[in-house]
Amino acid sequence: MPVGVKGYLDNVIGNSKDHKFHMTVNGKDLPLTPVKFHEEQKLGGGKSAMAVDMKGVVGKVYEIDFVTSGGVVTDGKIRKINGKAL
Repeated sequence: MPVGVKGYLDNVIGNSKDHKFHMTVNGKDLPLTPVKFHEEQKLGGGKSAMAVDMKGVVGKVYEIDFVTSGGVVTDGKIRKINGKAL
């Protein structure tokens, strides 16, 4: 089992045919490539959050917040697109 956000993404991307991380947004597949990992934030209760900037195939940069519990990714949500909050 991969530990932490980087381990999770390495595992998912390594097992993807196109070596991208895929999210579904508005019913459409969004293939992404990580470009920057932000500092991990402790949330308490064994939970942490880490933002990752990921580039889409059309050039937009998505900031995705991943939440971990005990080192396992439990959630991921897009917070910003091209630096602008949703």
